[in-house]
Amino acid sequence: MPNPAGSTRRRHSKPCKVVCLRCKRMFDSNAALEQHRAAKHGETPNAEHITLMDVPVGKTAENERWSIIPIDEHREQWDLLSQSCHSLSELPQSYRREKFSRDEIDGYSRCRNCKGVKRRVEGKIGCAYHTRGLSKKNSNEKPMYLCCNTKNAGCVTATSHEYVPPGKLLSIKLQKFKATPDRQYKNPRECVAIALDCEMVSTIAGQYPVSISAIDYLTGSVLINYLITPSVRVLDWRTKFSGITEAMVTQAVTDGTALPHWEAARALLWTYMTPQTILIGQSLSNDLNALGMVHTRVVDSEILTRHAVGKEFARSWGLKRLCGLLLGITIQEGEGHDSLEDAFAAREVVLWCLNNTEKLAAWAGEQRNALIQEQNAAKERAKIKEAKKEAKGKAKENEHLVQEKENKQPADSLDIES
Repeated sequence: MPNPAGSTRRRHSKPCKVVCLRCKRMFDSNAALEQHRAAKHGETPNAEHITLMDVPVGKTAENERWSIIPIDEHREQWDLLSQSCHSLSELPQSYRREKFSRDEIDGYSRCRNCKGVKRRVEGKIGCAYHTRGLSKKNSNEKPMYLCCNTKNAGCVTATSHEYVPPGKLLSIKLQKFKATPDRQYKNPRECVAIALDCEMVSTIAGQYPVSISAIDYLTGSVLINYLITPSVRVLDWRTKFSGITEAMVTQAVTDGTALPHWEAARALLWTYMTPQTILIGQSLSNDLNALGMVHTRVVDSEILTRHAVGKEFARSWGLKRLCGLLLGITIQEGEGHDSLEDAFAAREVVLWCLNNTEKLAAWAGEQRNALIQEQNAAKERAKIKEAKKEAKGKAKENEHLVQEKENKQPADSLDIES
C-alpha cells in the first residue's frame, strides 16, 4: 500500500473566512456575510456567523504510521469504501436516524426518587429507592444506605415513577439535532469521505465535545483540528480519556484558536460534507451525538471488525487494541486520547480491513475461536459451580438428617431400657 505519512500534532491557524450557517456559502469578511444575509435571507446585520480556520488542503502530516493513497488509487478506494457503508439495520440504536421528537425528548425525564430515565424504566422497572444516601466507606467494607443499613437496590417502593422533565440545557441540545444539510452549489472544500473523531467532557447538559479532528479519507489531509469552548458548566474534564485540560482550552480561547461552541464545530464540519459524504470513525455514534448530527452514511471501524468476527458475539474491540492487533502500531501512549491521532487511526484500520479481506477473515476466525473457547470455559465453570452448590446442598441435607437421627437416639434408648 502507499507510503505512510501523517502527524498527530495539533495545528492552529488564524481565521480567514466566515460562513453563512443558513446556506453554507463562504465570505472573506463579516461585512460581506452580513450583506449576503440581509439580501438573501432577509436577516438583520450582526446575525450569527462562524469563523473558519485556514487549514492547508492537500498537505499530509509527517508521521510514518499513516498511509498515503496515490491519486490513481482514489477511485478504487472510494468504491471499496462506498460498498462497505453499513445499512440502517446494521447500525446500533445509538445512531440517530432522525431528529428528536417531543416524546423522545420527554423520554429523557428522570424519576425524582429512583433517578431512573423514563425511556429506560417506564413500563419495565418499578420505582424502588432509598430515602437517605450511602454511608462513608470504612476500611474495606462497602458503604451501606443510611436509611436501611443495607446495600439493596431500594428499601422503599412506589406504585409509579415521579418524573422531572429533562434540564433546559439538555432539552435544547436534543432539539438542535439536525441532519447533514444539502447544498445547491459545489463547494471546493467538499470531500467524499471524512475520518472524524471528537473528545468529550462531562457537563451539566451531558457529553460535550471539546476537540474535533477531521481528515480527508482519500488524501490524508487534515481538514479540521481544533479545541471547542464548552458553553455549559463542565462537571468532569475526563483528562485521563479526553487528553484535554481546562488550561488547554483556556489558552486556546485566549489565542483565538478555539471554536466558540459545539454548533460552530458542526457547522465547520458541514462545510466539508454533504448528506452523501461517508464518515469514518471508531464508535462514530458517540461523535455524531456529541455534535448533534443525524448522518447514517458511515463506515464504523468498531462495527466493521465486530461483524467480521460474528454478530452473535457481544464483543467489540477498542481502537487502541485494533491498532495493535491489526496494524502493529501503538496509539494513545500519552495522557488521554488525541482526536487527530484517533481519526488517523480509525482511517488506517478501515483501510486495512477493506484492502486485506483475507487477513481480516483470518484474524476474525482467530478471535471467533478464542471467544468460543471462552464461552465453553465459562459454561464449564458454571457447571462446576452448580455441582459444588448441589454437593454443598446435599452435604447440608445429610448433616441435617444425621442431626435428626442423633436427636432421636436418646428416646429410642429409653424405650429399650424400660
